[in-house]
Amino acid sequence: MVGVYEIELRALLSKARYDEFSASLPRMMKLVNVESMNTSKFQSTEMDIRLRWSDKTFELVAKDGKATDVSRKEITIPLGSKNDVENLIRIFQSLGVREDHPWITHKKEYEYEYNGFTYKASLQHIENFAYILEIEYTSKDGDDGKIHNKNIRKIFSELGLKAVDNKQFSEMIKEYIKNNKA
Repeated sequence: MVGVYEIELRALLSKARYDEFSASLPRMMKLVNVESMNTSKFQSTEMDIRLRWSDKTFELVAKDGKATDVSRKEITIPLGSKNDVENLIRIFQSLGVREDHPWITHKKEYEYEYNGFTYKASLQHIENFAYILEIEYTSKDGDDGKIHNKNIRKIFSELGLKAVDNKQFSEMIKEYIKNNKA
């Protein structure tokens, strides 16, 4: 089990900008992972719980706060198989925990050195939702969020991007959920 604070911001991209970054980021940053991640999300009043799986990752992720919070605590528990994920999904469903529509994210993850820190940049295509560049820093100490928030905004600026307004992004998420109810 890994518990960290995640400090992250995201920028919305057009398909054309996504394609541009797909070509340019490998020249600027170190590619560390490529995968298509399936996510099932459950929400309680205190946190959201995500069960994520791909051909190489099986995990339960619990995050406190809102999806658009800049800094929030995250706990990741590795799982052994897709069967473990499916069993946990059934358990959460049987408990009546609110479930959002699942989604698939195609992502390329990079490491980027900036001002003495290593950031993770994740170029994402979330099917039927958006193209995103997300930049994050994970820390065992949530007190350094202001430093990383500032650095991430500078990285976006250098890339010609601006972090999406969290209220706007929250509305996009609500609209996606509303339009994709089971």
